[in-house]
Amino acid sequence: MTVRRAIRALVAAVCSVGLLASCSSGGKDGNDEKIFSYFVPGDVVTTNSASYIGFLTDSALVSPRLFPGVFVHGPAGQMIPNRDVATAQLLPGAKRQVVYTISDTATFSDGVPLTCDDFALAVQAGKFPEVFDSHLPLMEQIEGVKCQPGAKEFTVVFHEGQGQRWRNLFRSGTVMPAHVLATKFGLTEADFLARVQSGDVAQMQEIGDAWAQDFRVDNFDPAVQVSFGPYRIERVTEGGGLVLVANEHYNGDAPAISPLVIRPHGGSTGEFHESGGVIGIADVPRVADASWTDKKSGYAVEPTSGKLIDQLVLSKTGIFTAPEDRQAFAACINQEAVAQQSTSVSGVPVTPLGTRLSSAETPTTIATQDIGAAHMAVDLPLAERLRGKTIRVAYVGPNERYAAMVEAIRQSCEPAGITVVDVSADFDPQAATIEPPTVGDAAAAYPTDAGIVPEQPVEPPLTTYAAGNYATASGAVVPPMADALLIAVEPAFEYGHVAASTEDQEEVRKAEEMLWQEVPTIPLSSQPRVFIMDTTVDNVVIGTTRSGIGWNMDRWAKRS
Repeated sequence: MTVRRAIRALVAAVCSVGLLASCSSGGKDGNDEKIFSYFVPGDVVTTNSASYIGFLTDSALVSPRLFPGVFVHGPAGQMIPNRDVATAQLLPGAKRQVVYTISDTATFSDGVPLTCDDFALAVQAGKFPEVFDSHLPLMEQIEGVKCQPGAKEFTVVFHEGQGQRWRNLFRSGTVMPAHVLATKFGLTEADFLARVQSGDVAQMQEIGDAWAQDFRVDNFDPAVQVSFGPYRIERVTEGGGLVLVANEHYNGDAPAISPLVIRPHGGSTGEFHESGGVIGIADVPRVADASWTDKKSGYAVEPTSGKLIDQLVLSKTGIFTAPEDRQAFAACINQEAVAQQSTSVSGVPVTPLGTRLSSAETPTTIATQDIGAAHMAVDLPLAERLRGKTIRVAYVGPNERYAAMVEAIRQSCEPAGITVVDVSADFDPQAATIEPPTVGDAAAAYPTDAGIVPEQPVEPPLTTYAAGNYATASGAVVPPMADALLIAVEPAFEYGHVAASTEDQEEVRKAEEMLWQEVPTIPLSSQPRVFIMDTTVDNVVIGTTRSGIGWNMDRWAKRS
């Protein structure tokens, strides 16, 4: 990573999240408000959910039916095979290998076949986050991909002892069109794949830049934004919404509702409805955002505690270089108080959590309750290690709920002489894509029988880039001028160094104990979700994973 890239990213950040509407393309159709709308909580920034900016801004909410996964992450967290994309077969042997066979009819909306090139690109993006500005932690477990250019079959080979969560690879929104980037650089399939799989930063760099930036919607290009799901993006509205229409090249059933607009919430669902806009489904931050609905409105409101876990991702440099300092910060946090603030603002009761690897109320979470409880109590003598220190916490804002949670952390840490500062106002998620962090980095001291893979050798000294990011050469970083990032984490797809299966209670117990020694993150509470649903829309199934309620939007059907 170079200062040149930092400056490039800062230039790209001119169209910031807050100014997305003014940077949209495609113009406004006078009938846009009459199109069936699905509101998501924040701004729609990119369709590339595997990019770090996509991770920060929840782009997985918009991508499930554009770039479907090999397995669909269902509403209960189950992994449902998606044969419209590919089938997967785990081979026997000490070193895990998975053979993927891509559907013969799986095709992008521009008519180009889906091939192993697209999957190989996703793997390399995850293995080289410092080149691609990516966030695909599980790809770290892959040793290599056997792929012939343009082939419909390929094999993923894992490092020994890894790959237990192989069904969670290639989730929705992470397999992007390789041929679009190959065309941009005038490369043949073979040349493009050779560059991507070279492992050479110089050969991959411009591809990585394009992969991270070209799928942003503030510079919408229909030739780039091709999909292989039931929908494709027709255009971007003046307000930053994505107009989706049926993908004529999709090999499965056509979506029941087309067109459909995915709109950023911005606190405007009530006003939008009052002005005559058509709201089909809305995912909103608070119960109060649904106050315009009543029994006569024809809408149902469903508040629920979700599958994601609100966590603090801690830097492993600067003030938190030593695991003892990360343990000290965790010791001053009162998860009960933090959860109460989340509940107060959202209107949804949430569960305080002291574990990281499974969602609230699941069997593995219940089996690790004692471990979580042992680390949730405030321990001021332990926290005293950080007396006189200032901890800067960032999140993508404005976010009233996160602000209240940080305030609760500030209050519980103050008696230990620790100052907690909310720096979200200075946090630019656009610039934060320069050096994406690895969520849940694990320590080299972890024994492999604890289900955690040893970390790479000690990283080079801290480097500060032009944007103010704190980063190491391997890309372990937290946002500019911050020591911790508050964000919702989906356990199944995170913690790439944790080899344990999240379904094996004994492995998870060992891994949770080790993670509390290292403290790469601090779990806080379950994420609240509030859904508003038109009662005349059929086949809507509540989903609180990263894909949200739109996980099956192509099955929604509006009754007249």
